[in-house]
Amino acid sequence: MKRNVIIGSIIILTLGLLSFGWMNSTDSAPDSEAVQTQQIPSFDAGLSHLFNRPSNPDFFFAVGSRFMATVTKEKLHNSTSISQIIPSEADWTKYPIQFVKVTIFENENEKSEPGHNLELNEAQIKMLKSIDYSDNFLFNASCVGTVDGSGNLNPCDLAYYLTLVPEKEAEYSLGEEGLLSFLRQNSEAEIVNLNSDELQSGKVYFTITSNGTVSDVTLESTCGYPIIDEIMSQLLIKAPGKWISAENSSGEKVNQKLVFSYGKVGC
Repeated sequence: MKRNVIIGSIIILTLGLLSFGWMNSTDSAPDSEAVQTQQIPSFDAGLSHLFNRPSNPDFFFAVGSRFMATVTKEKLHNSTSISQIIPSEADWTKYPIQFVKVTIFENENEKSEPGHNLELNEAQIKMLKSIDYSDNFLFNASCVGTVDGSGNLNPCDLAYYLTLVPEKEAEYSLGEEGLLSFLRQNSEAEIVNLNSDELQSGKVYFTITSNGTVSDVTLESTCGYPIIDEIMSQLLIKAPGKWISAENSSGEKVNQKLVFSYGKVGC
């Protein structure tokens, strides 16, 4: 009988220990579960731009012609009307034109020829045929037109700036984005902490020669920080890719002047 009591006590003690162990295990389960079910957040490729964006998002980079709107020499010489030259979405034909002026920019000087409508007169055609690749010009028009959609006729002025470009423009061997990436990456340390209130629209003019070399690198306007102006000019010369020369309508290689704009967005 005594032996049975001892055995029973041992069994009860053993069950108690097992129960205590199970209770401890149950108490710790939530923490254990949290560790096992916690997942490391996966990298969202859609957010990659937050890591790859420029260190100063207010600092602008662009390379191209002086003006966004362009026309080739061949098209310009074959045009007899302004509406054949400016982009179709401009559609000046819907306005009753009263006066037109064609202006070309020659360095710091301007030369203009007046007209009465969108049809180019002999003097205007002659002047436009006198300009060369990379030259810039402007069409101005005065008219009376519906500008507020109410049916009321109000005076209005129209303007369109263009750059004359070769039939085949100069190209950078690593692509435009390749060039801009090089410029961004190699000026990152200098532009990271700039004061946006002091930042201006910087422009550097440069020419891609018929031999594919970069020449005549000239600062046209400062970005407000002379040291950065100098860095940008040097980077244009040191860019690792090669330039492919522009060509005219006969396939002959020609020079083309381009503009590197940086800093604050401007005209």
